[in-house]
Amino acid sequence: MAGVAALAVTWAVVGAPEPAAETSSDAARQERQAVGGELSRGLAGLYIEGADRPYALRATLQRATLLYAVGRYGALVESQLVRRAMGEVEARVGAPARDSTQFFGSGARVVFQLPLVPDAEAARRAVWLAADAAYKGALESLDMRGAAEASLNAPTQIPDWSPAPTPLEAAGGQGDCEDSTSRMAGARRWLSAERGRVEALTRTLSEGFNGAPWIERGEVTVQAVVAQRDDLDTDGLARCESRIELVIAVVAQARAADGLVLPRASVLHLRDEEWLGGQGWKTLATKGSALVAETVEALALLVEAPRVEEDYDGPLVLSASAAAQLLAVTVVPHASGTPAPLSEYGPMTELQPHWIDSLGTQVMPPWIDLSDDPHLAGGFGSYGADTQGVWAEPIDVVGGGVLRSLWMTRHPNASMPTSNGRSRGTLSLMEGTSASNLTLRSHRPGSGAEALEEDALARAREDGYDHIYVVESLRDESVLGVNEIDEAAGYGTGRRVDLPAPAMLVRVGADGSRTLVRGALLSSASLRVLRRIRALGDAPHTTRFRVPPGVGGGLGAALGVEGILTETVNLQVTTPAWLVEGLELVPVRGEAPRAPRLRHPLEE
Repeated sequence: MAGVAALAVTWAVVGAPEPAAETSSDAARQERQAVGGELSRGLAGLYIEGADRPYALRATLQRATLLYAVGRYGALVESQLVRRAMGEVEARVGAPARDSTQFFGSGARVVFQLPLVPDAEAARRAVWLAADAAYKGALESLDMRGAAEASLNAPTQIPDWSPAPTPLEAAGGQGDCEDSTSRMAGARRWLSAERGRVEALTRTLSEGFNGAPWIERGEVTVQAVVAQRDDLDTDGLARCESRIELVIAVVAQARAADGLVLPRASVLHLRDEEWLGGQGWKTLATKGSALVAETVEALALLVEAPRVEEDYDGPLVLSASAAAQLLAVTVVPHASGTPAPLSEYGPMTELQPHWIDSLGTQVMPPWIDLSDDPHLAGGFGSYGADTQGVWAEPIDVVGGGVLRSLWMTRHPNASMPTSNGRSRGTLSLMEGTSASNLTLRSHRPGSGAEALEEDALARAREDGYDHIYVVESLRDESVLGVNEIDEAAGYGTGRRVDLPAPAMLVRVGADGSRTLVRGALLSSASLRVLRRIRALGDAPHTTRFRVPPGVGGGLGAALGVEGILTETVNLQVTTPAWLVEGLELVPVRGEAPRAPRLRHPLEE
């Protein structure tokens, strides 16, 4: 649990009680006013003779309380109730057409600690020191950018910053911010008071592994967070955002008789209204117990399953859940419209989204639409204004198979000069683009599960196969972290995306036989594979995720369980099952020799 140890360094253990709601609200209002005044003073007063002045300053204030409990086999092995107060100041030097922020490693953003309780004078001093450092870092970044452009003969062609919306959209007025502050103070007190119940729930859920001694790791993690974020800038932004969220993560690992390690993760993502209140604990216990039972059952089947022995490049059927995971690995990070930053060696092409230059081209079959609606009623990914104060617009990302739009912030690109409100921020103050409520639809009727498999078998026969594979789910790397078996990474050439390995894979024979198999990987693939979706199912399914934003984010980012709440934003993907060609399954090869699994004494 190295990640948790690191977490404890930056989060303070809860000690003093929360202040009264009205006191907290008054102090928070005074603090926001003080920070706004300091930003205005910095914009006018930060200056080094002979250098550019800043043309914009921005501050983010964020306070969060996190409850983190881990249970293994009925025992509580870790419990933390911690608070964190962090801030960040960003300085922009130059001009919107060319500034200090689009150089890799820019020092224009400075993170600092805030008092745990809002304090106007302490925050004012912290913001002043951070703004001073950010301004100097921005000047240095602009100088390095100029030197790089001169040596590479790469003059600026795309503006770095688009104009602010007029009037600037915000998530609420001052009164809304005060209401949010009061509500968060009450939620933090409630979370502290209910710590014992969370610990008891964690222990009880983890007892579900006691009847399966052959499972080498049976772990349940419950995380709950209460957080408030304030964004202010010299363009007039005054935005408040609050979060009350909970996660139950079940992580288990078994070993097959031949020694192949089989990790598995299942996650339950909940909004505040789904677990707070009188029935909340019953809901958590019921859903959490089902998650543990499903995990044990799946591993029991996998340890007895035969291994995949041959390469396979025929058609695959992806369940609706697996198709949603594939979209979260591919489209979610690579439909970003933020260009790669410049470095002293040239553009950071590995940070260039794959679809950024594909507007107006066909990226999916002509009978498929893909839309994103941040205001979908009840949507897990719904929000109003983004972290830059831009009201998020519903967009058609793909229409008739053609790429129509991208996730845009106020960083423009050559094709899209304005934001559509897709700047998303995490509790760790990381920002980037992401989708919200992503929905894939077809212009033609879908097929039932049996018909989809029959279609795939017919196509497989043309490729010389007497069987197909059905991918029920992919490995959840956002919880499990990096896959130690990585032979499939980088398989092939060109710009490709590393794909998670199948977690549940079924071999379907021409005679209708169905066999659960293990030990297969998906080779990395180009996003061109999305043009080879051949058919869709008739039953759309919605899957929830929490993913890091940005081109390095999406479901493929190997966070580990510790980062589920702190490093991510909420995402919902709705899609039916797919029949797709162009993906390749390869068996695990060349792994280090593993000792066979020995029978556990408790199994006797």
